[in-house]
Amino acid sequence: MTRRLFVLVAALLALWPLTARAQQPGFEVGVLGGPTPLTYAPGVIEVFARIDNPGGSTLAGALVVTQLYQEHEIGRVEFSASPGGAALVRLPLAADGFELVAEVRVGAAPLFSQTLTASRRAAVRVFDAAEPSRLRGALAATSIFLRAPPPGAPRTGTIIEVASPPVDASTGAPILPTYVSSWHGVSLIHITASGLTRLTPEELLALTGHVLAGATLAVAIERPEDLRSPVVARLVGGTPRAEDDTNAASRERFELPIAGPVDSFDWMVTPPGVRFRAYEGGNLSPNVFGAAATYGLGEVVLLGFDTLSADVASAPWTRVRLAELARRANSRAGTAAVRPGDSATPAGGPPATFVTEPVARLLDPGVGAQWGIGVASLFLCGYAVLAGPISFQRAKKAGRPLRALLVLPLLSALAFLLIVAFGFIAKGTSVRAREVVFVEAGAGMSTGAARRYRGFFSPFSQTVSVRPRAQTNTIDTWGVSERRSFVVDGQGVRVEGVEAPPSETVIFTEDGLFAIGDGVSIVREGSELAIENRTPWELRALILRASPGDVRYLQRLGPGARVVSSAMEVSANLEQWESRATLDPSEPLGGYEITSELEQRGESELAPIWAALGQTARGPFGPGGSAETLPAVNWLPSSTPVLLALAVEEGGSDSGVPRERAVIALRIVGLGAAQ
Repeated sequence: MTRRLFVLVAALLALWPLTARAQQPGFEVGVLGGPTPLTYAPGVIEVFARIDNPGGSTLAGALVVTQLYQEHEIGRVEFSASPGGAALVRLPLAADGFELVAEVRVGAAPLFSQTLTASRRAAVRVFDAAEPSRLRGALAATSIFLRAPPPGAPRTGTIIEVASPPVDASTGAPILPTYVSSWHGVSLIHITASGLTRLTPEELLALTGHVLAGATLAVAIERPEDLRSPVVARLVGGTPRAEDDTNAASRERFELPIAGPVDSFDWMVTPPGVRFRAYEGGNLSPNVFGAAATYGLGEVVLLGFDTLSADVASAPWTRVRLAELARRANSRAGTAAVRPGDSATPAGGPPATFVTEPVARLLDPGVGAQWGIGVASLFLCGYAVLAGPISFQRAKKAGRPLRALLVLPLLSALAFLLIVAFGFIAKGTSVRAREVVFVEAGAGMSTGAARRYRGFFSPFSQTVSVRPRAQTNTIDTWGVSERRSFVVDGQGVRVEGVEAPPSETVIFTEDGLFAIGDGVSIVREGSELAIENRTPWELRALILRASPGDVRYLQRLGPGARVVSSAMEVSANLEQWESRATLDPSEPLGGYEITSELEQRGESELAPIWAALGQTARGPFGPGGSAETLPAVNWLPSSTPVLLALAVEEGGSDSGVPRERAVIALRIVGLGAAQ
């Protein structure tokens, strides 16, 4: 009996560490949409934490992100995991390229810590949301030609980088970003049609918003019923129909995109045994990948070949097509000037003055307060006369010449106080806001990708806390504010701890989506283009590049109004600008020609806006963007119409602060009618 009892006690003691370990919480921390789960591209990132709580009591704490070796919290989000349950939290924040530490804390005690590093690797970024990922094996270490090199230059390739999402262990579903900005830098997303339907509403909105902003979404069709998915129908403009068509895969010849050795074969000929399907319906047009439909500035591709089988996906014929799809996706992303989430400021400092000054002037209510300088100048002249000749002359006549020295400090103090008062009154004594919004949308689309510049003026020093105007948008300060912090609560994310100096304008940038009513329609009518304004604003200073060499101008187009291109004026200034921009697509938008044209047309105040936005859209690391693989912004794609227009919205409020006005700059690309 004693021996058995001893054996039982020994067994219990041996099992005790395993039982205790089983009661310990589990943690997973990383970056959503990054090059890898533990690296990020500088700009807006979305840090996630999954907490498994096998214990018998609720586990509550916070995910906190700090900079390495720093104590200041860059971001924080609270979590609560029920007994035997799990919690998933997300924290969007602006990361400037420094090494970050993400900690799961309960109280002040860190339970788990993960280092996140910045990646500036030049690569074409592909995201494979299919499970398991076949594109990683097919495209791993593959280099492609992004564009034709100049004559005599070496043909060097750029690596394709394939990332995959983490998987929620409790549901088996991939965890995708819920903010449009979190996708920045990703040119091509691969997902199954059934995977689209399993996304949460927030994940789907962020994904489709990124496509609106210029990305390419490649959808793998597994079963015939996938074509009847409402999500697929919405993306391609109708319910698609499929038919086997091996010849469709070779209708459009393209150059071999892969740099490096490739087995000799005709990549345009569909191999025996490969089933290729073409699709039609909605806005779809057949192509060498299956069929594609424009969606905003981006594109949705229904794949006509198998990308879910390891053998087929890694076959040379499939690999060449996937590489070409990645190359075209990268090129298409270059037509977008608004790239939500890309860092609006260089790492470590504020943007250059020549970029910010025109936008800052539009946002600063004190710009029109120059009269205060004139009044102060006149007062100083009066003070100089009174404190000098008049004061000393009066003292001399009174027989006490040194008395002027006693009065002089009083006069100086009074002059100082009056000048400060003049400046205070001239700048304004009330808190108010202004806004500049740069929106890009496809013709006929009701929503576009946007970067909003929000300026808040206060006559007093204060600490500012601001939320984005839409829940899927992200927000940051313009320039680097060392003490700012991103906090997520039940109402979404906010940036707080921003110090606002007295009588100065603090500027915030907000990236994401922006509604423009029913959009702007651009359709062909014979040899002309017809433009219909379905937005809620009167459009001003419309510039239409109908085709290469054909640029038109219109002063006003009211809500619901319609105009054909032949009724618009021809402008020598704009033709000169279009000719220069066509010769060198990397040129920033605007410059002298557009500014001069708008000034001549009576839009002097708004004239510099396109030049200013053109500079901010070039990216902080040169014309190539944050990873130097996205091409410089191609403002005027040769194959499609482009419309530039301005609108002004008076009044309103921003975060409870009276808003004087909002200036909206619209760039509409392509052809399409409002639905």
